[in-house]
Amino acid sequence: MDRGRQFRFLMTLIGLLTWLAVMGIAGTPALAASKISIVYSAKVFNLSPVWIAMEQGFFEKRGLDVSFIQTGGAPESVAALVSGAVDAIAVVPPQDTQMIQRGFKLIADGTALRIPYIATGLATTRDTIAKRPDVLQGFVVAFREAAQFLFTHKETAMAIIAKNTQISDPKTLEIVYRAEAPLVEQEFHIDLQGIAAVLEPAKSDFPQSSATRPEDLVDTRFLK
Repeated sequence: MDRGRQFRFLMTLIGLLTWLAVMGIAGTPALAASKISIVYSAKVFNLSPVWIAMEQGFFEKRGLDVSFIQTGGAPESVAALVSGAVDAIAVVPPQDTQMIQRGFKLIADGTALRIPYIATGLATTRDTIAKRPDVLQGFVVAFREAAQFLFTHKETAMAIIAKNTQISDPKTLEIVYRAEAPLVEQEFHIDLQGIAAVLEPAKSDFPQSSATRPEDLVDTRFLK
């Protein structure tokens, strides 16, 4: 596979598994009961349940010892635009608001279009689901609790978001909240149309993906 195809594959995978977020379960058998590691793409609003769950103790309450590794994303895109290396980028709050404040122009607002698309998802392997269902159940419950906390305890949630995004301006934070909060799934409803939208562009590079259905990639047992 050439570098261009490798890059497109990586971008497709990030879109499907995210964000947040590709979740990998790690640890030796001795730590299997509670040790997990989470990989996420960038410090953006739609990943705020991660920070909330950690700082409010939702993971700890369920016996989970959660480490998070940021792999890069929107901040690197912003840096490329500022340096002149690229002419346009796709960003999400808070980076979009920050770029507008720095004099850049908004070309299109994707959130206003309400197009079904999996922007941030939680994913793991079938092997992990089979071997560690109790750990995954605790993680999903804690993450859902954090997502709901975002709406029921706005002031505390905003402070956590400010800390993790390093945004100190209250007005910017409020703009970000109003733009992104309505898009956060509180009940963890899975939109198969959103998954289909991610799978479609992969078909040109990976014909074998044509046989994959959105429902083949979904496991709802931990949402009940």
